[in-house]
Amino acid sequence: MKLFTSFVVMVVLASTAAHAQSNTSPSNTVHMMMMPATVAGSADIEAGAITQGIEKSLRAAQSRSATQRAAAYANLCIGYAKQANYADALIYCDKAVDEKRFEAIAHVNRGAVHYLMGNYTNSVSDLERALALNNTVVEAKKNLARAERSYAALNQGRQNLAEVPQK
Repeated sequence: MKLFTSFVVMVVLASTAAHAQSNTSPSNTVHMMMMPATVAGSADIEAGAITQGIEKSLRAAQSRSATQRAAAYANLCIGYAKQANYADALIYCDKAVDEKRFEAIAHVNRGAVHYLMGNYTNSVSDLERALALNNTVVEAKKNLARAERSYAALNQGRQNLAEVPQK
């Protein structure tokens, strides 16, 4: 599994535009993991050229290789999350999980997107699954601790933001 984790490049994603402005310390950062197997798209997303990175990753997602598709889906998950387009981010996070390649990474990313959406229950579930698949993924450990703290702080852990009716 060490080879698996060394294959991954970590990308830091500010939790939301509002949080990014008010909470900029490293402990308030949601960690996501990018797949270098689709280098062109991941490099653009990491460099902040998100639209171009998404376009390149969408092309890579058409690959016949399940490994390439899984990597492209993981990068699309991150790209759309960085644009705060969580609905599309979740679509690609789900596809990355479904490919059964780099599954721990896919769960870390989907857990991060759920966290950003305020859906702490699903975030914790995904992050626990990532750790069950590979208990050495540091990003999963950090994100899980943060999601558990956020969940506990929200109505003393009795309510999930995703379950709060819109006003």
